[in-house]
Amino acid sequence: MHILEEVFPQCRGALRLFKLLFSSQWISLYEIRKETGINIKRKYLDRLVEMGLLEYDKLFNKYRIRKNSFNEALKEFYIKIGY
Repeated sequence: MHILEEVFPQCRGALRLFKLLFSSQWISLYEIRKETGINIKRKYLDRLVEMGLLEYDKLFNKYRIRKNSFNEALKEFYIKIGY
């Protein structure tokens, strides 16, 4: 477990979700749950879509990171701390 997850244990799901999405193209909810080991809710993903942080493909039922300044800054932070 990375120190970031230890410092913010209640955020472990979100941290792992974004880490996975930064390294993926389109990914399904099932794949997200399998890869993160956390039962992430569709409602949470839909909220991230509403906030403009993720994109959702209705045809294939998959998610991916939306390119924006918040996601770019978060990705840089992950790289800087080695997450």
